[in-house]
Amino acid sequence: EAGQTALLSTPAIFLSSFETPLDFWVLSYLFQEKELTFLSPRELPAEKTLKRLQMVNHVLYLDEKVDFRFMRKLLATLRDFNRSIVISPQAAEKYMSKIPVDPVVVVRIAMMTNVPIIPVVTRWQGGKCRVWVGSRTFISPRAEEFKDIFLKRKGIRKYRDLPAEDLITIGRRIFSKLQTQGMN
Repeated sequence: EAGQTALLSTPAIFLSSFETPLDFWVLSYLFQEKELTFLSPRELPAEKTLKRLQMVNHVLYLDEKVDFRFMRKLLATLRDFNRSIVISPQAAEKYMSKIPVDPVVVVRIAMMTNVPIIPVVTRWQGGKCRVWVGSRTFISPRAEEFKDIFLKRKGIRKYRDLPAEDLITIGRRIFSKLQTQGMN
């Protein structure tokens, strides 16, 4: 699906797994037609691979100073320039114990900017990398996997006004794709 024109023509949030900093290079190569911005933990070991990645793609470092408003403005700006964001919850968990990537924040950003979330899992085995790219998932009442959540909220006119527990459920469903594909 990575080579499809529809996937390449719209900005997206790539929600990726993380084993090694080389995963970012694999994604950079796989989606080379897209303008990518990698959100990387500042504590990620400074390696030559990351320095070279900065020459090819835009890399933003996450630390305690990043808040939700910053993320929302960032994605809105990137969407205007047809850029996509690569977020790795596992990298943040591994290197940023104080600031995990919250599924609710990712879901809210996708809903506010109307961009799909695409899960990507990379697995290294014997020096080779296997990549699984999930389907584009828009957070909307039209998405089959979220209809149950939106249908129980018939009184809400704007689906962006979902309560926190529904956003958590949506976020967990999307993040679970990373975990279930990572086991395969």
